Amino acid sequence: MEIRAPVAAGRFYEAEPETLRRSIKDSFSHEFGPGGAKPQEVKAALVPHAGYMFSGPCAAHSYRAIGEKPDIFVILGPNHTGRGPDIATSTGFWETPLGRCRIDDGFASSLGIPANQEAHRFEHSIEVQLPFLQYLFRDFKFVPICVRDCDAKGVAEKIINSTGDKKIVLLASSDMTHYGLAYSYMPFTDNAKENMYAMDKETLGYITSIDPAGFSEHVQSNHLTVCGWQSIAIMLEWSKMLGFRHGKLLKYYTSGDIIKEYSSAVGYASVVINNGRV
Repeated sequence: MEIRAPVAAGRFYEAEPETLRRSIKDSFSHEFGPGGAKPQEVKAALVPHAGYMFSGPCAAHSYRAIGEKPDIFVILGPNHTGRGPDIATSTGFWETPLGRCRIDDGFASSLGIPANQEAHRFEHSIEVQLPFLQYLFRDFKFVPICVRDCDAKGVAEKIINSTGDKKIVLLASSDMTHYGLAYSYMPFTDNAKENMYAMDKETLGYITSIDPAGFSEHVQSNHLTVCGWQSIAIMLEWSKMLGFRHGKLLKYYTSGDIIKEYSSAVGYASVVINNGRV
């Protein structure tokens, strides 16, 4: 039985269970968090994947919106490490300080995407979503898909063809603009906060209008630093194929808004896609 050990615990989120639970609880009640927002019929969501002190309150908006636990959470995340193939699933169990999460091996196998543990071994983008799901739902099944390069439409079709009568929620794990010398990305030097907000607002417009082709063209032609853009592209292709018309932006802010420093900052967005159809 494959058991993947956590690599983000103690770095992106707390390693001690009770401290981690408190951190997640605080994300919901944070001034940037969702507070007492009511659940929605969420089919897919964009969630950030930075350290919880930065992006946790933003991610909490998407997780608060998910009311009923689906049969499977399909979690798409970028491959920051460059290990393994361009696209990979995993098998067995993933551990976090809150316990073990079971992969739906049958669903993962039916996708026709190779299972490769090396692609996931040191990658945080999917792992950091699991404690939120454990906090809210305790026991659930998931399928991780780590992406470096892929045919977004083809992957979306594989997910649809494998779903059958199962209820799934698709999560795309991505942060938005990475700005500053630390990211080798400085298209502007003044008014960083305002420019980051404007840049990400334009990008989010393609996401909320469910425009996968426009989104992918916009990101690539403008050389944007949206780290999980291919995961988002898959989510948008999947949503469009299923006839979903609109996404809703629940929250946007940057790491600069947390620490009041914008010389090096990352944007975070929470977007949900519900059951509105053409």
